[in-house]
Amino acid sequence: MVTLAAALAKYEGAFAYPVGDSAALNAEILALMRSGVKTVTCDAWAIYVDGTEELPVVGRVDIALDWEGRPALATRTLAVERIAFD
Repeated sequence: MVTLAAALAKYEGAFAYPVGDSAALNAEILALMRSGVKTVTCDAWAIYVDGTEELPVVGRVDIALDWEGRPALATRTLAVERIAFD
């Protein structure tokens, strides 16, 4: 298994992020990502405005973490769109 340090070194500028809010949901989301079923995500604009998170960068590869904080897979941002929620 690749360490987080090795994954971050391989993908310069990568951001490591957990998915889900429980071990079960984390495993489910990672499985959907691996299978290609889950290919998008969304967040509230407020977390970018207040500086809580950095806006994703097109082309950047990031590291999705398993529930234990280990690298599970790499993701590449293909597009970033700001869409109003009605």
